[in-house]
Amino acid sequence: QRQGVYKLDAHVAMIRESDIVALDIESIGLGGEIIGAGFSTSHATASFVSPSVLRAIYPHIKHPVWFNATYDLQYFPVALRYQPVDDAMLMAYVLGRGKVRQKEDGDDNIEGLNLIALASREFGAAWPSVRELIQQYGSIEAVPREVLMEKGCKDADYTRRLYVVYRRELEQRGLMQVYDRAKRLRPILHRMEDTGMVLDTEYLQGLRTSMEQESTAITQTCRQLVREDFNPRSDIQVSSALLDRGVRLTTRTKGGRYSTKQSVLSTIEDELVDNILRLRHVEKLLSYVHVLCNTTDSCIHTHFNQASTASERLSSSRPINLQNIPSKDNIVEKAFVPPLGYVLGVVDASQIELRGLAELSGDAGMIEAFKNNEDIHARTARQIFHVDNPTPTQRYIGKTLNFATTYGADVGKIRELLGCSAKEALEFKGLLDKAYTGIPIYRRTIIDRLISEERAVGAFGFERRFPGFNYYRERTKASAIREAFDHVIQNTAVSIVFQIMLDLDAELQGRGIIVVNQIHDSIMFYYPLTRQQDYDIIREEITTMFNESASRVCVGWSTPITFETKLGPNWAEVQ
Repeated sequence: QRQGVYKLDAHVAMIRESDIVALDIESIGLGGEIIGAGFSTSHATASFVSPSVLRAIYPHIKHPVWFNATYDLQYFPVALRYQPVDDAMLMAYVLGRGKVRQKEDGDDNIEGLNLIALASREFGAAWPSVRELIQQYGSIEAVPREVLMEKGCKDADYTRRLYVVYRRELEQRGLMQVYDRAKRLRPILHRMEDTGMVLDTEYLQGLRTSMEQESTAITQTCRQLVREDFNPRSDIQVSSALLDRGVRLTTRTKGGRYSTKQSVLSTIEDELVDNILRLRHVEKLLSYVHVLCNTTDSCIHTHFNQASTASERLSSSRPINLQNIPSKDNIVEKAFVPPLGYVLGVVDASQIELRGLAELSGDAGMIEAFKNNEDIHARTARQIFHVDNPTPTQRYIGKTLNFATTYGADVGKIRELLGCSAKEALEFKGLLDKAYTGIPIYRRTIIDRLISEERAVGAFGFERRFPGFNYYRERTKASAIREAFDHVIQNTAVSIVFQIMLDLDAELQGRGIIVVNQIHDSIMFYYPLTRQQDYDIIREEITTMFNESASRVCVGWSTPITFETKLGPNWAEVQ
C-alpha cells in the first residue's frame, strides 16, 4: 500500500515509533541524480520522500535496513558510510539464497541475490526491475517519476519483509555471528573504496603505448603466417588456420566447434599458436591498462563485492576487479604505488590453507611441522619418496600435492597438475594419505555432513549448501565432494583474514596505517614514513601485530597462523 504525501513532522513521528525502517534510494542511473527514497516502517506500507526530506528524517531512524547498502550509502556522508548497517542482501548471502555458478578456475560465483528475485521466492511478489523499465520507456531518464516512486516504495516494503524473515532464520540456524562479521566488515571496505589505490599515471601511459604497438605487431605476424585478412581474435578462424597447418585438434566446445581455449593451445608447439597466446596475454593486460589510464584523480576506486563468491572471498568491480590483476610479468602491478610520504606494504598469511587443514584434520604430523616451522613441502616429499634430502623436483611434487589437497583435488586433477600417468597420480594420492592420516579421516567427516545435512561449513561458520546431494548422480556427487572440501578449507582461510581485519581495524587507524586492498590471503596497506623509515623495523611491527591478532582470532588452535610483511616502491617490487 502506497501512502500519500506527509508533512515532515508526520514522517519523523512515524519513524520514531518504528523499531525498523527499511529504505531504498531511487536515482537516474548508477550513481546519478537522486529522485528520492522509499521507506517502510511496517508491513505492506511505504512512503516516498524527496532527497531533502530523506536527509532530515534519517538521523531519527533508530534501526535502518537496506538492500545492497554499498550502493545506496554512496549518497550519504562519510560518517554514515563508515557505520555498520543491516543489509537484507548480505543476510540472503549468508543464508545461501544465491545460485552458485561454477567456474573452470577461481571461486564459483553467486548469482540471483537481487531484491525482486528474492521477494518472488519468499513471497511470490513481482514488480518491474530497472532493466525492464528501461526496455519499456527507452531509457532511465524517460521513466516517469511516479513510476520510479512506486518502485522505491515496493523496494523498501519488501526489503523490510525480507529482513524480518531472514533475521529469524539466521537466529534459528545459528548464523547471526557469521552475518555480524560480514556487516562489520562493510565499513572497512567502504573506507578502502573511498581511499582507492594510487597509480603511476606516467608509467601507465607509456605501458599502454608499448602494449598497443606490440598487439599490432603480433597481429601482423599472425597474418603473415596465415593470410592478409586473418583475424587472430576469432576462435573459428584460429581453429581453421591451425587445422590447415596440420595441427591436430581434438577438444571441442559444447557447440561442436574445435576449442581454442588457453588450456588446449598451451599444449601445442606451433609458431602461430605461440603468437596467438602472446596476443591474448598482451590484450588481457591492455584491457586493465586502459581502465587504469582513465582515472580522474590518479587513483583507482573499485567497489568491493561481499556477496559474489561461494567461498566468501571478495571480488571487486566498477571499474575493475583488483582481485584479478594479472601477475605474470608484474608489469600492471608495477603501476600501483604509495602516496607521497608512505611506503606500500603487503602482509601475507603464510600457507594459511595448509595450516587450516592441519588444524581441522587434527593431523599430528602436519601440526608438528608447522609448530617447528618446518618446510612443509620438503617434509611431504621426504614422506612420499622416503628420502632425507629431497631434490628440487621431489619438493615441487610435494608442494603440488599439498596445495592440491587443500582444493579437494582428485586423482584426475593431480594427474593434470603433475603431468603424470593416472597410475602415478593414484600412487601419489595414496602415499599422501599415508603421510598425513588425519586428512582422509577428516575428508570422511565432510562427506558424512554432506550426506546428513547437505552442506559444508568453514571453521568460523560460513556455509555452502548442496541441496539434494543424496540424489546427485555419481559424477556430480564426486564433484560436490571436491567443492565441499575446497569450501571448508578456503572459507576457513578467508574468515581468519576477515576477522583479523576487524580485530586490528582500530589499531591500524591509530597508527596511521591505511588498508587499501584485500586480495586472496593478503592485505595491502600504506605505511606512513613519518612514523618509521627503517623497513626492517616496519616489517617486524606489522608482522607482530598480525601474528598476535591471529592468536586471538584462532584461540585454542594447536596450529600457529603466521604472517610475513613485504614493503616496496610499488606492488610488483615489494620484498
